[in-house]
Amino acid sequence: MKDKKHSSFHLSFFQNLKPDFFRKSLDHMIEGCQIITPDWRYVYVNDAAAQQSQYSKEKLIGRTMMEMYPGIEKTEMFSRLKTCFTDGNSDSMENEFTFPNGTKGWYELRMEPVPGGILILSADITQRKLSETRLKNLMEDLKKFQLAVEHASDHVIITDPDGTILFANKAVERVTGYSRTEAIGQKMDSEKLWGGQMPAEFYRDLWNTIKVKKRTFIGKITNQRKNGQTYVAEVHIAPVLDNAGVVVFFVGIERDITKEAEIDKAKTEFVSLASHQLSSPLSTINWYLEMLLDGDAGPISSKQKDFLSEILAGSRRMTNLVNALLNVSRLDLGTFVVNHEPVNLVHIIEDILKECYPEIQSRKLSLKTEFESELPSIMADSNLIRIIFQNLLTNAVKYTPARGRVSIALSRRGASIIGIVSDTGIGIPSYQQDKVFSKLFRGDNVIKRNKQGTGLGLYMVKSILDAVGGKIRFVSQEGKGTTFTLTLPVDGIKMKSGIRELTANLNISDYYE
Repeated sequence: MKDKKHSSFHLSFFQNLKPDFFRKSLDHMIEGCQIITPDWRYVYVNDAAAQQSQYSKEKLIGRTMMEMYPGIEKTEMFSRLKTCFTDGNSDSMENEFTFPNGTKGWYELRMEPVPGGILILSADITQRKLSETRLKNLMEDLKKFQLAVEHASDHVIITDPDGTILFANKAVERVTGYSRTEAIGQKMDSEKLWGGQMPAEFYRDLWNTIKVKKRTFIGKITNQRKNGQTYVAEVHIAPVLDNAGVVVFFVGIERDITKEAEIDKAKTEFVSLASHQLSSPLSTINWYLEMLLDGDAGPISSKQKDFLSEILAGSRRMTNLVNALLNVSRLDLGTFVVNHEPVNLVHIIEDILKECYPEIQSRKLSLKTEFESELPSIMADSNLIRIIFQNLLTNAVKYTPARGRVSIALSRRGASIIGIVSDTGIGIPSYQQDKVFSKLFRGDNVIKRNKQGTGLGLYMVKSILDAVGGKIRFVSQEGKGTTFTLTLPVDGIKMKSGIRELTANLNISDYYE
């Protein structure tokens, strides 16, 4: 559309300027500046315009537009320039231009009559137009996505980069009780809707994952329906990025798993009850077997002793399994105690290694320990710390072939204590590494090597660390070994009240049966 008003470069302004001063003023502009005469010749071109056109100033000046750009007289821009010459009014437009080398760009043009010709000011808006095109394409994709999820059974929302809800499907009303009208325009984690029920650190972690790291957040969340009833949901929140990697939307999908959570809790409570009931008779059996083996009930033959030893070993493995199941149920139910006392990590690890030493020696494993001098004691639960390192170290020893290497290192990095347990063992298959910390998981290569094992050790380690503010990660290659790295806060783990303490394995030799 023609701009009937003069732009900021007003005709009268130029009429009052001397030609030399006028041209020097244009030389240093960041916008492209060209002056063409009524016969379409270039009489002035600044550096920015030459760069935009991909021609040198010397090649342009004195030539006509038609010589430099064949076919330009058929374009809208040429037509608008003719009108400027005819009626003496300024004009502006956005123009897509194809350069001599075949590349294309978008420019914002302002055409201003000046003494002796037309001044053309050009600003490169290619990136802006590309962003607009990307956004338009994203919006079209978003509309298609909305149509696809409108009738999905899962709760689906789409938000802007600040978390303001732009779209909610029908399931949102069914699951939460809030209408879509009530939801749209509100923040997705707002207490005005179903959110705000989790601790502040949960939401900090969520936003850091999706907005800063630009990764998908997956987790379980407790939300509240409009009627005040809480529910448990499995949530997936993914950032949608443009071609420049900028977040333009978030897509949140929630699945109401309240019933599943209740069933899982009932199972956990049953396992806890059953394990607790088995614990006492197993302790009695072990006690009587030990008395028989010690001869307290009279002499026994060597054959009888062998039989009793096998029964005792099996009973101890059963006891360890029961203790592990009790630990897992207490972790899942959140009923375990976390005590607070000064704990020397090195002393605990050295004690565990003493218990592992017979197995290390029998298989001629190389053991390396590297403890940073003057490591501080931390306020923690010695029992939980023992469970963590006991599982990591016994696994390293158990699954490392003869003459292999096992190492343990402790150091301080800022506000954290870093523990690294490494081995040259059988490793973890790459296709199963995402399941390592899952309940009852045992790698395929582990099962082939050793039928014994509960698959609960690493699940307990991860659950304990999650509960007390620690972290754990690992790298592994099948056939070459595994390295676990755990982090504990120097200022201590979180204290927690509960019903029962977790139980460390007191018969560490049973790991190697």
